[in-house]
Order: sequence, then C-alpha cells, then structure tokens
Amino acid sequence: MTPSSLPAKSSRKPLRQTLLRRYFHYPPKPPPTGPSFLDLLYSVRHRIYILAGLVRAECPIDFNYRAQDRADQYDDDDDGSDGDGDGDGEAPRPRPSRCRRRHLPYEPMVIWNQDDIDCVCPPLPTALLYVSRVVSRECVQILYSENKFKISWSRRRGFLPLHGLSHVALASLVSLTIRLNRCPCRPSPTGKLADEHPDCNGGSAHDLASLATRLNRCPCRPTNKLADEHPDCKGGSALDGDTALAGIFRSDKSVLEDWSTVCIKLSASIRPSQLRLFVICDTASYEVAQRVVEPLSGFPALAACAIRLGQVPDERLRRLAETTVRRLTAQPLPKAPVGRESPTQLPLEILRRVWYFTDLIAPQDLSWEASQGFMPFRCNGHCTDAPEACCCPANHAAFSSSPCTTSCWKLPTELFLVSRSLRSEAERLFYGRNDFTLLPLGTCLRFLYLTERNAPPSLHAFLSAIPGHCVRHLRSLKVEFPAMDEGFFASPGVAADARSSAWWWGRGAELLLSHGAMLPEMTLILDMSSQRFDFLDTVYMPAAEVDAAATRMRLLYHRIVEELVDLQPQTCAQASGRKRERPLKNLFVYLSWPVELRKSVERVRAANEDELERLVMGTGYDAMAEGKPVMEPVWSGLVDME
Repeated sequence: MTPSSLPAKSSRKPLRQTLLRRYFHYPPKPPPTGPSFLDLLYSVRHRIYILAGLVRAECPIDFNYRAQDRADQYDDDDDGSDGDGDGDGEAPRPRPSRCRRRHLPYEPMVIWNQDDIDCVCPPLPTALLYVSRVVSRECVQILYSENKFKISWSRRRGFLPLHGLSHVALASLVSLTIRLNRCPCRPSPTGKLADEHPDCNGGSAHDLASLATRLNRCPCRPTNKLADEHPDCKGGSALDGDTALAGIFRSDKSVLEDWSTVCIKLSASIRPSQLRLFVICDTASYEVAQRVVEPLSGFPALAACAIRLGQVPDERLRRLAETTVRRLTAQPLPKAPVGRESPTQLPLEILRRVWYFTDLIAPQDLSWEASQGFMPFRCNGHCTDAPEACCCPANHAAFSSSPCTTSCWKLPTELFLVSRSLRSEAERLFYGRNDFTLLPLGTCLRFLYLTERNAPPSLHAFLSAIPGHCVRHLRSLKVEFPAMDEGFFASPGVAADARSSAWWWGRGAELLLSHGAMLPEMTLILDMSSQRFDFLDTVYMPAAEVDAAATRMRLLYHRIVEELVDLQPQTCAQASGRKRERPLKNLFVYLSWPVELRKSVERVRAANEDELERLVMGTGYDAMAEGKPVMEPVWSGLVDME
C-alpha cells in the first residue's frame, strides 16, 4: 500500500464528555453576609486551632497508634498463629487493642513503670484537615511544628508512618523520638552481691566503691554470650519487648535497612538546627552500634539529640553515643587537659569554687536506708521528649546533649581518688552541701506505705556508716519515721538485737554529739507524717475513739522529740567554740495526727508541731519565720474542708 492510498488523517477533535453536573440546575451561591473563618487574623485562627486540641502541651503523639486500625486488634505474630484460636486454620478471635491511653498524664513526677503510663489527651481534631485547603495547610504546619512525635519499629509495618509523611511535614518536625527496639533485660538478681556483681566491691555503706555501685548503678556486665547477657529477651513487637539488636537475624537486618532509609529521607527534609531527635536502640555489640549511628552522618545540625545504644551502662557504647551526639549538635568534644599542672597547686579558695560546680552536689535529696545504702535516682521521664525513652547515662549506655538535671546525675567518685588533700575537700563538699534523707529500715521505695510499722529510724545506722570525721561536715538531715504506735517503744522491737526502735532513735541522737557534729549549723527535719492516710480508717470510727487515738499519738510524738532535749545550748557551744542560744540551726517537725478533714484540725496539728519545735529550740523559736517548707496535706484538693 502506497502512502497516497492511506486514508487522510481526520482534523476533527475528539468528543469530550460533558460533566454530569451540567445537566442539573444549582441555585447560585449566596453572597457572604459576614466575615468568614478565613477572614480572621491568623493569630486568632491559630488560637482556635490550639483550643480545638491540635497542640498537646507535653504528651508526644504516637505514630504507631491508630484508633481505627482493625489490624491492631489481632496478634502481631509473623507465623500467623494465635494461641486464642479455637482450631487449626481458624482466624484469630478479635480482642480489644492494647490500651495506649492510661489513667495518668505526663507530669513532673517519678515514673516507676514507664510502660504503664501513656497519653490521656483527647483524640486529635483530624476533621480540621478536611475543611478546606487553606485550613488543612495551616493545620498541618501547626500539627507537626508544635507537637512532639514518637514512633517504634514494628515487624508488620516497620517505619511506614514516617515513610508516608510529605516533605512539608518532615520539614516542620521539631521533636521526634525513634525507637528501633528496647531490650527489657537487666542483670538477673541471685541474692548475693558477690555472685551477682563479681566486679563490685561489697564494703560498707561509706566505702567509695559501694557508694558508686549504689548511686551510679552497677558497672558489672554478664558474660559475653547473647543468651546469658539477655536472659529475658522475647520476640514480639516493640511495644511488648524486643531482643537486643545483634544484626544476625532477619528481623535485625530489616530494622537496619528500614532505619537507613528513614535517615536518608529525614536528612533530605529536615531544617538545620530545628529538630530534636532521640534514638533508642539497645544493641548486643559495639559493631552493631556502629551500624546504627552510621546513617546519622548525613544529618544537618540538630537542635538537640540523645542516643541510647544499650540497656545497661557500657562505657564504650556511651563514648560512641557521645561522639555522635556532639557531632550532630555541633558541640565540641571534651579535650584532655594540656600540661602537667596538678590541681592541688591551685589556691584552696579557687579550688573550692571550682569544685562547687561539679557533680559533688546532687540536684536533689540523697536518700539513704540502712540495709541498702544510698538509693539510685530513678528517671523522671524528662531526659527525652518521650518518657519511656530513657537516655540517662547512669542507667543506660546513652548520651544526651541536654540531660535532665535529676536522674542523669551520678556521683563523680574519681574526685575522691586524686589525692588525700582533694579527697578531704571532696568529702567536705559532698557531706556539707547535700541534703540527706534517712529512710526507716526496710523502706519500700515504690510503695512507702508498705514500710513495716514501728521500723527503726536510720539516724544511728547512718552516723555509724559514714566516716566519723565526716559527721562534722553534715548540715542538713531529714529523718523519716514509719507509721508508728505504742509499739515504737516496746521491747523487743523490729531490730535484730531485740532493742526497741525508740532505743535506736535515742542512740542516734547521742551520736550527733559524740561524733562532733556541728549542731548549731545543722538543720534537722523530723518527718512523722507517714500516717497521713490514716484518715481513711477514722471515717467510721466514733469521735471518742478518734480523740483517744490523737491523744496517744501526741504523747508518742513528745517522747520522740524529748530525745533531742539533751542537746543543750551550752554543750553545743562548747562543741562549736562559740556561744549559741539554740542547740540546732533549725528544727522542723511534721506530724500526721490528728488526721480529720477539717481546717480546724489543720490548725491543731500546726500548733502541735510548733510546741514540739519549741520544746527543743526554746520558747522564742518560730519555724515558719526560719523558712520551714509547708507540706501540703495528702487530701488537698480532694475534699472541701470547713
């Protein structure tokens, strides 16, 4: 067929289908009768978005949690099996999704079990994203730039929510916590310190090695085998507990590959010096930890960063995390001191001023108990933007560019080992500048109300445990008393040698003098308010029984405080070398009885506290004028007192 015989190409345009809405008649859009929502100033609209719940003050938004995801109501096993099924081949029965909205909000409080606390905020107003393009664009900008976010890797979806974010959303992020995994293992207890911690020195409570063990967490590690090192590891999603990332399993390789992809996308989208990034990945070896931090090399400068590479403290992993964090946040690495000048060559006044800014002074009270010594700090949930993502170096192999000032504190024991003269100065600063809280024998830190009734106070044990020459440095002691009754003075008592708790309290008061304590410069706090919950037991008691119990407790308080009456001003003046009118600098007493819910009873309790304080300090003593902290009643805000 020749080209001339081919049919000529038609010049007619193809027919276009008429829109369906053209076949119907619509009334004309009425003109606006007043200003619309978009006519408002942006500052006003921004305020409306916040009041609608688009911004959460503290709680991070979980990318993994989707309230309408039906798949979350089934098990997350890779093999498809389910122990809840009724037979082979049957689909797993649906069950309620894991509760992710707990009864406690994020507050400045100690979190005992970080897995049991989650956001209780109302759902986000996602309907705002469908109002109009302008409103949607504004809401997206506010949502990602004024909220904190967190995400955990899951075997089903990996980091899919992050992959689905647009470039604009990623560029707006200001806080992101990424958890690749979280190993729940800790060295399992065996009951004996020597077997459980072979590298630790037992020693007494004042021994430096023992003090470092209790305050800085144990430096011992289990064996090098993964099975022995992580006995409690189990499979499952990141919400239930993970194995330590070893890089040898298929799931480990999937985590690392997905993590590298996420890092590439984040580094290409985020803005310099804007994002606060927190990475949690408990690894099984240093080589795997290097593979975790390697994808972060292409990131721009971050506003803040924290990295955790191990569940238990490990100095090698901590240094790797520190190097990476400092590089990402443009912080200089610590340099070794130049020169061989000894710090002892500095004048004593300058040396004391320098050491005042070290960690020898704890950010909060140091709690001490006779059988356990100094209590380690627990994470308060503020070392990162997600409370369950702890990056405290004292607890984990981690480093943070902006650590929290409480739980990340640890005692610098190396300052006690420089020289004899510097050790003496360190002891003076440690015992003189810190506030010590002495807990009763057998105190349960998690549930204080479970402490045994009439347990002996720890004053005698504490003064006997610390070096005798350090007692004169003490300036602040708080003695906690347990729940008490007449059995506090009974013999035999709770103590092992069948002496009453009151006997140990009296001997502790005597040690304050015999060990040369500078009482005129000491503030002593007697906290006998542990029975504040007894008001629940008195609700249905007859008034006569309540009055009789209050009278017995008042006599009990008097007998306890009378042990301090022997601290006469003349004796203290001889000990301090100058005359004083009061045996102590300050004495603050807190009582629990009477415990009725009336303001008149509050005034009676305050009057009883004043009476006991003046019994020791003199009739002209005014504790409130001396700065006595006010203890808020435990029932404050629960009931309306008359």
